[in-house]
Formats: sequence, structure tokens, C-alpha cells
Amino acid sequence: MENPHCDNETLEGDIASLELLNEALEKSRNESAASIESVREEFKTQVTRLEGRLTSSINELQRSLREQVRNAVSSRSSLETRINTYKRTLTSSLSSLRSEVSRKHPKERYVYCPSSYTRNPHSKTCIRHFELSKTWSEAKQYCEARGEYLATFETLESSVWFVNLRKTDSAWSSGYEIWVGGQYVSGKWRWRGKTNALADTVYWGRGEPTGRGEYCVSSYEHADYGFNNDECHHRHYFVCEKTR
Repeated sequence: MENPHCDNETLEGDIASLELLNEALEKSRNESAASIESVREEFKTQVTRLEGRLTSSINELQRSLREQVRNAVSSRSSLETRINTYKRTLTSSLSSLRSEVSRKHPKERYVYCPSSYTRNPHSKTCIRHFELSKTWSEAKQYCEARGEYLATFETLESSVWFVNLRKTDSAWSSGYEIWVGGQYVSGKWRWRGKTNALADTVYWGRGEPTGRGEYCVSSYEHADYGFNNDECHHRHYFVCEKTR
């Protein structure tokens, strides 16, 4: 028969061992909790430090960007000022250069005429022959109603050019007499166009002008297409002049 006393001792030893194990486990759990808490605190500390550094870096970056933007705006404003100054200087220089070139090398402005007109290279005008039979006054009124003038040739070069045009250009060399804008007024021949200038350089035909009350100027084949004076009430074709 087993000894009861021996069994009790064994049981007490087991209980003591369990208590020791429990104490060890409790100690280990407490140490683990402390370690975890220590790690957690360290993590929080590192996060706080990182947030501080990030905030500082962001603030510095923002300051740097603002400074760069200010510098860029300032540089752009300065650049625009320099560009505008350069433009004004260049424009002024070009204007002065054009004026100097025009002064030293004057050049006539080229005149472009409608297809039904002929360009007069000596007067910056365009002329057109109208095959309508009218008196000198009627022809003058007809041209002016169109915003034009009965054609005038106020320089010798212009007169010679028109005479040669009538001689050589088939569109102008018909045998018809045609009115131009010259008229005898107060003892003087004048071009009665836009300027009412004295007609002192008229390229008269042979033997012209004659008398007999012929106070208006025409261009006529029998005068070798030079200018001729005729009675103003006669009816002829005529030439209108458009200024450009």
C-alpha cells in the first residue's frame, strides 16, 4: 500500500514548481510589456523627430520656391523693360534711317492702276479714255461726277509721255480728237484739274495754239497727237484722270 505522506510531498513539490513557473511567466510578461512600451515610445520619438525634419524641409522648400518666383518675376520685368527699350531704340533708328535714305535717295511711289486705266509714270495718276461724245464742259463734269478730273499733264515730261502714248499704243492711237483738261482762262492757258496750274509746258502740236475763240485743249492726230486748241462747244471723246 502506497504511502500517503509521500504523495502529499510530491503534490506540494509540483505546486511549488507551478508557482515558480507562473512567477517566471509573469516576470517575462512584465518584461515584454516594458520592452514593447519602450519600443513604442522610441517609435513615437522617431516619428516626432521625422515630422519635425519634414516640416522644416517643407518650410525651407517653400521659402526657396517663393524666392525663386520673386526672382523670376523680377527678371521677367527687367527683361521686358530691356526689350521695350530696345524696341523703341530700334524703331527710332529705323525711322531715322528711312528718313536719311529718303532724303539722300528720293524715290517716287509706284502707282497701281485699275485694269481699264493707264498709269502716268510722271504724275502718280491713272488715265482712261472714254469714247463718249461731249463738249469740254460736259466732259469735265462727267469726270468730276466719277470723283476724277479731266486729264491734265502739268510737266513737259508728262505731256511728251502722253503724246507718245497716243502715237504708239493701239488703244490710244485712234484718229479721234479727245478733250484733255487745259483751258484758256483770263489770258493764260491753265490745267483745270485738281490744281488749276498754269499750262506753261504744254506740248503743242505743229502751228498750235491758234486763235479764233478756241479756248479748250485737245489731243488730235492732225497735230501729230500734240495738243491742240479747239472751240469748247465741239463734241469729242475725252480722258479722265484718277489720282492714287
